[in-house]
Amino acid sequence: MNHSLILKISAVVYLVFGIPLLLAPNALMAVYGVEPMNHVGVYNTMLFGATFIGLAVMTWMASRQDYREVRALVLGVLVANALGLLVALYRQLTQPEVPATAWVNVVLLLVFTVLYARLYFQSTAARQSAQPV
Repeated sequence: MNHSLILKISAVVYLVFGIPLLLAPNALMAVYGVEPMNHVGVYNTMLFGATFIGLAVMTWMASRQDYREVRALVLGVLVANALGLLVALYRQLTQPEVPATAWVNVVLLLVFTVLYARLYFQSTAARQSAQPV
């Protein structure tokens, strides 16, 4: 799978989650079976949605560029997904109040962590093998 396709797919996923997180956070949380949040939870969730929309724009625009030009973005998205995966997995395994539907988050973050890691480390290996000794 090439970098352009991975970036476009992740942009769509970021947008699919980002828009409802920004515009209707409690409605999205209801899909997960979570009780409505208080104003602080809504505020933070809306900020998270805005960040997702920003990531969607960046990854979509980067999908049109040569990989060498977007390598730093790929590393940043890899780090964000890997850290998100650690948080989601930890909470899923240790917090009984986290609904089973939140495994969707773990799976999505795992898939994107693997895809972005593969992109990043394949390009690193290719760069190192192309350098003269």
